[in-house]
Amino acid sequence: MAGLALLILTLLISACQTVETKPLTTLDIRKQEAEVLPVKESIPVVPGCGQKDKMKALLMEKFREEPLIWGTAKGGAVITIFAGPGAHWTMTRTINDTLCLMMVGDKLSVMSHAQKVSI
Repeated sequence: MAGLALLILTLLISACQTVETKPLTTLDIRKQEAEVLPVKESIPVVPGCGQKDKMKALLMEKFREEPLIWGTAKGGAVITIFAGPGAHWTMTRTINDTLCLMMVGDKLSVMSHAQKVSI
């Protein structure tokens, strides 16, 4: 009986062992999103970070997005929201000469002063 209990305990412990995996890259996450999200066209692959002028040119040429608003975050990073046709937008963070994509989305709309709500 003790042998059976030991066997069951061994099986339970071995079932709890995890397989080591490498951290997901941005490209891995985008590939997974492309597999599960319903999209009409493939998701373009763009680098997560790059030289500021090249990344701005990429947003303007590939997505026709132009800077809409910007502000300085604590620590000196510049946060910029680019907007393009179809209400698509990209939020970036620039430190020194490196611009990184933070978020992308759609359905961007600008609220009038009368529509503002407190959050």
